[in-house]
Amino acid sequence: TYPITRTPTAVNPATDSIRPATTNTPGRDNKLRDTEAAPMHVHNTINLRPKNFGRKKRLFDLCPDKPITEFKLKTPPEDGISSVKFGPNSSQFLLVSSWDNSVRLYDVITNNMRLKYTHERPVLDVCFQMVCSETIVGTHDNAVRAVEYSSEVNGILTGSWDSTVKLWDPRSPNCVGTYTQPDKVYTMSLCGEKFVVGTANRKVYVWDLRNMGYVHQRRESSLKYQTRCIRCFPNKQGYVLSSIEGRVAVEYLDTSAEVQKKKYAFKCHRTKEGGIENIYPVNAISFHSGYNTFATGGSDGYVNIWDGFNKKRLCQFHRYSASIASLCFSHDGELKKIYNYSNSTVLAIACSYMYEQETLPENIPEDNVFIRYYSLSVKMYVSGIVNNKLSPHFKCIMFDSPLFLLCVCFDESGQNLQVCVDLYKELLTRPDMFFVEFQLEKKKWSSVNLKDRPSTAIEAFLQCSETFYQN
Repeated sequence: TYPITRTPTAVNPATDSIRPATTNTPGRDNKLRDTEAAPMHVHNTINLRPKNFGRKKRLFDLCPDKPITEFKLKTPPEDGISSVKFGPNSSQFLLVSSWDNSVRLYDVITNNMRLKYTHERPVLDVCFQMVCSETIVGTHDNAVRAVEYSSEVNGILTGSWDSTVKLWDPRSPNCVGTYTQPDKVYTMSLCGEKFVVGTANRKVYVWDLRNMGYVHQRRESSLKYQTRCIRCFPNKQGYVLSSIEGRVAVEYLDTSAEVQKKKYAFKCHRTKEGGIENIYPVNAISFHSGYNTFATGGSDGYVNIWDGFNKKRLCQFHRYSASIASLCFSHDGELKKIYNYSNSTVLAIACSYMYEQETLPENIPEDNVFIRYYSLSVKMYVSGIVNNKLSPHFKCIMFDSPLFLLCVCFDESGQNLQVCVDLYKELLTRPDMFFVEFQLEKKKWSSVNLKDRPSTAIEAFLQCSETFYQN
């Protein structure tokens, strides 16, 4: 938890320092509080299974007029959202921490807030742990910015602005160890038995939980400006790092020269208005645990999905009303079982105004958490094409939703290799609820009527996909 109510801040990229944007501007509740030691709480999370958990639901029970692709959670926090986290073995329960001093537990299936914990100070990060008790395990001398639970050692890691990382035993209020960092801890991510810490002044430390007696690796960010977020690959080979300058770096933990050749960085979350390029911080990163694709969210209000290994952007969602403060992919198929979403996953998107500007706007955007269903069938389909060696060179144009997926692959001559259509059972029972047209070789082809499917295709218009995402 953070010891004081937040104040609008501005960042000086040259010095990597944070300063108040205005001298006497309080937080949204117009209150200032004294700085105290920041406690770290572990809360009880029992009795979360709903009474109708075993009943299979249909999409039409929740949204009879159109297929669900995205919705807002009810009763969102009343101030800025700092973090969203899905349970480690469930797509149903989502933790949301906020600057309104609360931690909320949501049931994504029923769109209800199940529990709410109130603290004395704003909460900057949360994590799940399989416990049935509430314990104050200890404190830091300054704000606790990052919290992670390690199942490898059954311990809780906390990173703070007091320039330390502490390891806690959740069964008792004991600090197992305190490990000094080079500066304020801004972000932290677990990578199996290792964890990566990003601090002020662009420092990156890699620690090994099996031997905390020394720093495993000391690094400096390959990006020129302040580090905002670090998230490790699900395959534990490396991590992705973002900065306030609209850039993302893909780094590898193996220090061999051969592996280090693979690292790279790219620009993102930038817009051009009136011939001027606006550069936005990349605030959030989240990996899909199964496919190693990842999402980034920026202060431009956009969420991008990336294939980091193939260096491609898969898609961009519509623009949200505020900055993207936090992202989290679900970790298992609980929602897939209930909805028969055999090829979909869930992404939680937290939108909040993050005080990026020197002056406050007249109307501060509302804080909201969006739940979006995202299909990853295209990843598996394209992988199958490569493995079957149908063509080493192809272009993939995709259109996806929780209910429909079109993937067209071309060889170099432009001849169509294969058209893959994935229609789910529930769509067939209500063909009137979902209708999309593509123009392939000057012929109208409907997703409902498959009889006129062409055998060749020259071009599928990408704006069809973009129009759907905006709607």
